[in-house]
Amino acid sequence: MEIIDIYDKDHKRTGRTMARGDKAADGDYYLVTHLCIFGSDGRMLIQRRQLTKKAMPGVWDVSAGGFVKSGEDSRSGIRRETFEELGLALKEGQAHFLKTAQFMCVLDDFYIMKQDLDPAGLKLLESELMAVGWESEENILAMIDRGQFVDYDKDLIRECFAAGRKL
Repeated sequence: MEIIDIYDKDHKRTGRTMARGDKAADGDYYLVTHLCIFGSDGRMLIQRRQLTKKAMPGVWDVSAGGFVKSGEDSRSGIRRETFEELGLALKEGQAHFLKTAQFMCVLDDFYIMKQDLDPAGLKLLESELMAVGWESEENILAMIDRGQFVDYDKDLIRECFAAGRKL
């Protein structure tokens, strides 16, 4: 069982924990983190979730992400998740914090970085991912409309791409 910290609306740990998958009480939040990797051509590396996943099977998502474990901060969480999911070891400071997006009881810390990668050279966590590839902003927004991509707010995706262009 994975244990995660409980946060308040101001992104502060409350000192309490819960098991991942448990329902958060009113006013409680848990922390997840996501990384958007951009290539020099402006496209984002995206991942496709395994069909066996409970939540959003077969749907495409940003480059890497997941729950921040108890005792971690989001920066160490995204380094761990990126290594687990893609086999990519991030250097300290390589991923730049962009923003915290709030979704119901979730605080989602988004990071961005620029790195040209060959998807075939990544070591995917097969229990979680079935594919990775590069995709344009326009195509990701269309995938959201078709239900093929995690249903992030489209303005959030636009903001990630705009920040990625500045790297």
